[in-house]
Amino acid sequence: MRRKAWLPALVLVFLVWSGAEAWEDDLARSIHQAHREGRMVTNPSATRPDLDLDGAYRVQTALVQLATREDGGVMGYKAALTAPAAWKRFGLTEPVYGVLTRNMSLPPGASIRYSDFRRLFVEVEIAFILGRPITRPPSGLDEIKACVESAVPAIELPDVRLADLDKMNGTDVVADNTGAAAIIVGPAPAGLKDLAGLGQVNFRLLRDDSVIDQGRAAGPSGGPLENLLWLARAVTRRGGRLEKGALVMTGAMGRMLPARPGRYLADYGEFGRIEFTIR
Repeated sequence: MRRKAWLPALVLVFLVWSGAEAWEDDLARSIHQAHREGRMVTNPSATRPDLDLDGAYRVQTALVQLATREDGGVMGYKAALTAPAAWKRFGLTEPVYGVLTRNMSLPPGASIRYSDFRRLFVEVEIAFILGRPITRPPSGLDEIKACVESAVPAIELPDVRLADLDKMNGTDVVADNTGAAAIIVGPAPAGLKDLAGLGQVNFRLLRDDSVIDQGRAAGPSGGPLENLLWLARAVTRRGGRLEKGALVMTGAMGRMLPARPGRYLADYGEFGRIEFTIR
């Protein structure tokens, strides 16, 4: 599968030193090795039942540091489990986030080989490109809107690599970098002025000309801007920062669908469209 870095080479997202303990570093190395070898990941909570959310984020940071030695760096962040029902299912009280690395970026029209992944899914999203850095928790929506350069249609292709789905919890999801695997970003729509109206964007997802999902950007926890605000606060409170030019995926607008072979079209109406193929 040919991957193409979407953001300019100079755009980097700051990652703090993980601060991980030795066993957390060991856990990150074992996850990284499984990724490299194309194996399922043993649930981190099965290896370390005492793993809490703070520890899981330290494992995630150590994992990303290992991955970015090989793939050219970090390009942004992704929000995950943004619906309250998902929090409860995985024993959480809020969403979680993961890190996007450059080798995850695919161009619109990409042909994606399913066998390159373990358990691939498809999500329709809206993403933001930041026009200024975020170094502290934003005070509210007005401040976060001022940090946005553009909003773009985007597809996330998460890979659920955790071996035991029945026992998967929030710490497992975070430690395995929230399944971050591949993304496709479309062009910014011309003439978009009202970021607050993004919650009213409707979409349809088609596979081989049949509608398999549809809905609206605004969900139970708010719209894309609210999810961006949450993520910016969560990252900066953990000592991170988001740089100018960073890409932020804001979570699924509809369902998280198992990937199947076919020709896909995500149609956002006037907001744009993205086509790709899974083979």
